[in-house]
Amino acid sequence: MYEIHGELGGKLIVIRCAGFWDEAELAAYCAAVLRAGRAAEGPFDMLVDMRDFPAQTAAGGPEIAATAGELIRMGMRHAAVLAPSAVQRMQVNRLSEGRHVFFDDEPEARTWLRRMRMAS
Repeated sequence: MYEIHGELGGKLIVIRCAGFWDEAELAAYCAAVLRAGRAAEGPFDMLVDMRDFPAQTAAGGPEIAATAGELIRMGMRHAAVLAPSAVQRMQVNRLSEGRHVFFDDEPEARTWLRRMRMAS
């Protein structure tokens, strides 16, 4: 399961992920997050909440990596990732291009994103 919505006029994409995903759900998620990135129409940041999202199988790795690369090309600047487990963090590190910072606390993540926006 996932939920994606925009805040700050679409310049902050908020994603909440939960449960184990099969190939169909992964494909739907990737399509939905790319739609959100296109809708931002320019530079945007992301807040990704993985606190209810256990580590997934490696099978979806290439699709996630391709989606992350496409989001960067669309204008993603920063991503604050709420990921409590070391395994989740290792997966994100392996599949992304290093534009993320990990947080345990959502208010702290939002503060960091706000600082990044103000510095840009």
